[in-house]
Amino acid sequence: MKVATIYIPVAGTMISQIVAPGSAIVALPPTAAQHVIAYYEGNIHGASNLVDYADRIKCAAGRLFDRAPTSAIHGMMKHELPDNLQAVGTIDENYVITFTDEASALAYGSSTPGSHASGAGGIRVNRQNGS
Repeated sequence: MKVATIYIPVAGTMISQIVAPGSAIVALPPTAAQHVIAYYEGNIHGASNLVDYADRIKCAAGRLFDRAPTSAIHGMMKHELPDNLQAVGTIDENYVITFTDEASALAYGSSTPGSHASGAGGIRVNRQNGS
């Protein structure tokens, strides 16, 4: 099963200036050539089905998992990743979103940590003991 990492941009970086504030950013692990391809969704056109951050994560992940053509994509080398993006969770092919900690869930996912988002998949918090 594919699992993508959910990222937020590091302030002041190029990617933080490219993507709209509040955009969902997801990427699979680096390729054999050490490239990271990040897909994002910022809902810059105001789609009613992409208002929630979780919905934007699922949209970006769907494009990533399907390798769908999009202009909402950014590539970088693996060694550039820590300076540009901070991991806050994961999303799997079943569209289950897991945030790395409760603060990330509150800030980026849902007003109620551990709650399930509407539609496929859900949101959960990965606590110290693993879930």
